[in-house]
Amino acid sequence: LHDPDQSGSISFQEFESLHTFLTSMRSSFQRFDADRSGKLDLREVHQAVTQAGFQLDEHSFYATCKAFDPDRTGTLGEPEFIAMT
Repeated sequence: LHDPDQSGSISFQEFESLHTFLTSMRSSFQRFDADRSGKLDLREVHQAVTQAGFQLDEHSFYATCKAFDPDRTGTLGEPEFIAMT
């Protein structure tokens, strides 16, 4: 995703793009972590997904969350949230 020329390494420009992406995702995570728990519950994840412009039916939303919640806590930490995006 951040190695568009598929060279197996990232150039400085590709690194800048990755850094911008990660900074944006961290900011988004913090914005939707309303209770400041360090985790997004399903309501918070749904708000983030909806605001990003995605329209998932209930089954697809829960299936996606389940796929990125390997410890099955019903919440997503920042790394899980970034992986989902």
